[in-house]
Amino acid sequence: MSPLSATNGRIAVLDWLKAAAIVNMVLYHALYDAAFLFGQPDIQAFMRSSAAFWWERSICGTFILVSGFLSLHSRRPFRRAIRILGAALCVTVVTLLFTPQFIILFGILHFLGTASLLTALAAPVLQRIPAYWGLAACIGLFWLTRTIPYGHWPWGTPLPPILYDVKFLLFAGFWPAGSGLVSSDYFPLLPWLFVFWAGLFLERAMRGTHMEAACTRIPSCCAVQWLSRHALAIYLLHQPVAAAIVWLILHLA
Repeated sequence: MSPLSATNGRIAVLDWLKAAAIVNMVLYHALYDAAFLFGQPDIQAFMRSSAAFWWERSICGTFILVSGFLSLHSRRPFRRAIRILGAALCVTVVTLLFTPQFIILFGILHFLGTASLLTALAAPVLQRIPAYWGLAACIGLFWLTRTIPYGHWPWGTPLPPILYDVKFLLFAGFWPAGSGLVSSDYFPLLPWLFVFWAGLFLERAMRGTHMEAACTRIPSCCAVQWLSRHALAIYLLHQPVAAAIVWLILHLA
């Protein structure tokens, strides 16, 4: 268990971070539904803005970083990874059947399940890398690979087009150009795996530091713990509930 663990086995600071991300996720998707599912033009303008883009990235980045932080503390890492991948498959099937225009092929859950599986497999190697070196490498590699899904290096040099002609590489970040495929949520391994592993190395780097001591003094909250503990179920169920509430608001207003 992480050195930041409270006596009840929960890590308060991570619970607060996950709960904040969950609340923001529900709000973001409610606005997304209002904008694109129910065609509200004013909200569409906001959801296409850079503010909405960075809002969404901060939500998902928090989930990824926290998941990486805890990745080597799961008692059954392979079982956990398979469970997340199973939930991701359900998301793909449901979106394909009911909202094919908003299908999710490799979204945040697909990424988290795959990253968890890769981390469990690579754990013996990752644990031998010094924490600060690993954290620095993850930051550098994230910067280096952050534009791969867009077909070029950060300095503008195009990547070989052949990498984007193979559909099965979309999970890695090489979205097949001209394939006609769409995904309303897309978090490939490159560059996001390095955010996941940054969380892993951050947990180790914090051990025995003043930051760790400060985090252990953060109070816990039952409601926050409940949100954090049920994050996966909330993710799977909140979309239809949010869409129904938005529909009611729009039709009763």
